[in-house]
Amino acid sequence: MESHVRVTGSLRETQIRNVSCKSSSMREIPKFMLPFASTIEFLDLSGNYIKYLQADIFYNAKKLVSINLENNLLETLSLQTFSPLTALKAIDLDNNPLTCDCRLRWLMGWMASSQIHLSVSKLAKCSQPYALQDRMFQKLTWKDLQCGPPTIHSQPTRSYLLFNKDKFVLNCIASGDIHSSSATWLFRERRESNFRVINTTATITSSHIYSYTIETTLKLDPIDVANAGQYTCQFSNEVGQSTAAIQVVIADLNIKTCNASTTQSDKGIFNWPQTLVDVAVSLPCPKGPQFDFQPSNPSQQATARRSCSKFGVWNVVDDNDCRFQSELTQQLFLLTRIFISDDAAAMMVATKLHNLAITHYKVIQPTDIHLISLTIEILAPISKSNKEVGILVVKTINAIISSKANILTTAQDLHQACSRIVGTLQQIFSDIITLMPGSQLNQLILDNIALATIQLNSPAQRILYASTLLPGQKVITKFTAGNFILNRGELSEKSFENK
Repeated sequence: MESHVRVTGSLRETQIRNVSCKSSSMREIPKFMLPFASTIEFLDLSGNYIKYLQADIFYNAKKLVSINLENNLLETLSLQTFSPLTALKAIDLDNNPLTCDCRLRWLMGWMASSQIHLSVSKLAKCSQPYALQDRMFQKLTWKDLQCGPPTIHSQPTRSYLLFNKDKFVLNCIASGDIHSSSATWLFRERRESNFRVINTTATITSSHIYSYTIETTLKLDPIDVANAGQYTCQFSNEVGQSTAAIQVVIADLNIKTCNASTTQSDKGIFNWPQTLVDVAVSLPCPKGPQFDFQPSNPSQQATARRSCSKFGVWNVVDDNDCRFQSELTQQLFLLTRIFISDDAAAMMVATKLHNLAITHYKVIQPTDIHLISLTIEILAPISKSNKEVGILVVKTINAIISSKANILTTAQDLHQACSRIVGTLQQIFSDIITLMPGSQLNQLILDNIALATIQLNSPAQRILYASTLLPGQKVITKFTAGNFILNRGELSEKSFENK
């Protein structure tokens, strides 16, 4: 990097006014964090590979008068980047692949301002869009710099079931170019004056003057059968328009419906509106989609679904696409979705499961117990070839056994989770607890559970036991051929099976 100055001594005593970083192969600009940045007046960044200017890159260069950005790869410039440059008078943008759209309207506004008097190099040309290719930026008009029609990103559900004298409020939000936008409500494809638009506002977003949010709200109060039909919120600018249609049905009092109801699950609270029979309703997932993705179309957002049967009874909620409210539950769910192809993957899953269990055992819920049981069932066969995985599974079970009794009971009642956990323990006993030569008993005593292998009279007869330990209990005192007896109680596979 070459410079017109050579800094020696204390930077705080240096008054640097001219800095050149010309043809230095830069791809981005180092932040002007040094004390002398506030004194720079002329900055040459030409002949580099700069594609983007960070929003706060010039925050401390308040005396900067001229900046040379020619022969770079810039496609657009942000108002937020240049806002701190109150002394700026000239920008050289020659030979940059500029996209001339509404994002550069702020630059045109600065050029026309009697207070700023900013000049842009005469040879700055547009590269995109095609209609403006090779046009001089200085020769463009306000209308040339367009960004397309408004984009609707929040709208009502597509249909509403209402009754006489109900209150009715619709809300639409769009974004686009604030300088040429309007919002209109249509009823049966015609603009009507018999309903009241209670709010139409446009708001500039925080960082870009070319970006706006416009919101319009429609209210009918009270409603009657004459208000049934299609309502459309329409946003327009000089480029085009975007619409969202909503169908309103006014129901007869004798028509069969499913009453409005509220359901709650691990995925959130859902308020289901009164709905006609044989009609399905979709509500957005409170925490978003089960798996992280960004849909290109807002209509593709993750939803919970529920349908009203022909008998006027709600069917079961389908919220499989929704993310769990609890981050612990979400992480446990994702573990059940990992394909375990080798010992390394099994060890990774077993370690993660064990860490979650020992960290969160006090707040574990029935669904968490269920998901843990599913994961350890997947891991159990791996213990035949990887004893360390088996030990981690047992330690995980040891941790969750200390959960509240009502949590374990609910998990068993709803999902048979405890029975599956005990079954998994029995499956891996022979892999992790083997009898030493000549031994009749081998046992593993953890904080909350005890495991044992007992040799009976015949060498072919071997019994495997699992049991819970009460607080402070560290010794198993007696074994019989049908029961695993502790000092103060027992919990065996049979007790789970009988529930």
